Amino acid sequence: MEIITWAGGSLVPVDFPSTSISSSFIMTRRTLEVLREVLSDDAEFLPLDNDEQELWALNPLKVLDALDLDRSTYWHTKPTLFVRDYVFKDDVIGDAAVFHLPPEQRVVGGVYVTERFVAEVEKHHLTGLTFKHLWG
Repeated sequence: MEIITWAGGSLVPVDFPSTSISSSFIMTRRTLEVLREVLSDDAEFLPLDNDEQELWALNPLKVLDALDLDRSTYWHTKPTLFVRDYVFKDDVIGDAAVFHLPPEQRVVGGVYVTERFVAEVEKHHLTGLTFKHLWG
């Protein structure tokens, strides 16, 4: 993996250096150490080949049929769903910290995190992610 930097100036180091991969997050060693325990049941950490620093991809393993399509507002351009108003099935999400929706739903966005994940990121002042509140 190659890190591409902005030629016009310096970049501020962050704990999540990139979120350009829609199905996972890239994280530093510090982030891995902080989140490993809370995410151990929900994700795997894949080392990335990079000469500049140790990086991992957080790959969510939980696939939850948690989007309530009857109560959500969405449109689709086959095969992708574009959701405007999300309604999730809380009983399906349970205590998951991070998850994907089933492939047949093909929702733009890819990775979903819960308050549990957000709380850990905020508690440890991890940088590089911006969260958008979708439900609850």
